[in-house]
Amino acid sequence: MKINKTDRIKRTILIASVFGLLVLIFSQTTWGEKVGSLFVGKNVYETAIMVRDQSNLNPREDAKTSLKRGDVLVVFPEGHNWSNTERISYLILKIRMTEDQANQLMKPKSEEYISAEGDRPREVIFKTRQYRIKIENLDFEPMDLIAGQPFAGQIFDWSEIVEEK
Repeated sequence: MKINKTDRIKRTILIASVFGLLVLIFSQTTWGEKVGSLFVGKNVYETAIMVRDQSNLNPREDAKTSLKRGDVLVVFPEGHNWSNTERISYLILKIRMTEDQANQLMKPKSEEYISAEGDRPREVIFKTRQYRIKIENLDFEPMDLIAGQPFAGQIFDWSEIVEEK
């Protein structure tokens, strides 16, 4: 049986449509995020994460200016050259995520505020970070960092290790 050119084009369009639909479905699920990451722009980033709380005696200032255990200090694309001081001071994890997710790890938790006098709206920071890394679920102690990074060969996915505060 010979297939004419029109049928071949219809078949190609059908296959491409089904493939596109599968990519969309997979990218919307946890398992699908891992498979779909090949198609939706996820990359591996390296993050330096606080392993101890910073503190300020003023509780309000503490919430606004002090990084806490699990907060991300900095994010770089995979392959960053970390200093020895950074390697023993922070937990460095590789996380597969989008560029937008990487940027969100550094954003404070804030809200727009408009004064009663009608001044220009301004951003008021409530916490130093909106998201954190769930490091309490990882098996390590801060002192372990002296011996080396405990998860150097592992890549985590955003959905399994990041939470909103």
